[in-house]
Amino acid sequence: MIRILIVEDMTMLREALTTILSDEKDMQVVGALEHAGDALEFCRENRPDLILMDVLTDDNLVNGGSHRELAQEENSRTQINGISATQEILAEFPDTKIVIITAFPEITFIEAAKKAGAHSFVYKNVKNDLLLQIIRGTMAGYGTFPTHIPTLATLSPKFTDREMRILRLLAQARDRSFIEQELSISEGTLKAVITGILNKTGYDSIMQYVVYAVANGLISPHG
Repeated sequence: MIRILIVEDMTMLREALTTILSDEKDMQVVGALEHAGDALEFCRENRPDLILMDVLTDDNLVNGGSHRELAQEENSRTQINGISATQEILAEFPDTKIVIITAFPEITFIEAAKKAGAHSFVYKNVKNDLLLQIIRGTMAGYGTFPTHIPTLATLSPKFTDREMRILRLLAQARDRSFIEQELSISEGTLKAVITGILNKTGYDSIMQYVVYAVANGLISPHG
């Protein structure tokens, strides 16, 4: 059984990851934290086998800045919070495996993760099957790092007006019944549109994509 700690500041994604991993017979989510700064103490008390560690968590936001603004500041401590936590944890618990996760196509994160001792690195738009494969491979001693850096252009496909309206409503946490009534469409039509969005983005879960898109400014809930 792989005992996993998730460190992710976005509630929707944290819960989605917890659900995905908990459904696997060989995995157990032993904790889900919002802030990377809390991870070391959690490890001291619970000793997880593997950590999914977000590069940037909510405690990184200083002076009212956004993730996007702070990620552009080369010398900001915000830029390496999850990576700094990785380094601290591995110094005390060298047998713990750490997989860095991020939504930002920032090349410096990969090298920083390697220097900190992270065992693997993955982007948040990865499909569920590949994420599970990376977790199992990392536990078996096989590290995985991206061979190319995605761009916002490749991660932001062109959506129809209807698709954008549905994405914005989902970003507002509206349920499917509300969306059907708001847009005067049937349940079958809504399912078909969502399937089309998933096909365009390569995601397995519509809510995972919504979380990613909002976090990266690709979708505005009130746009």
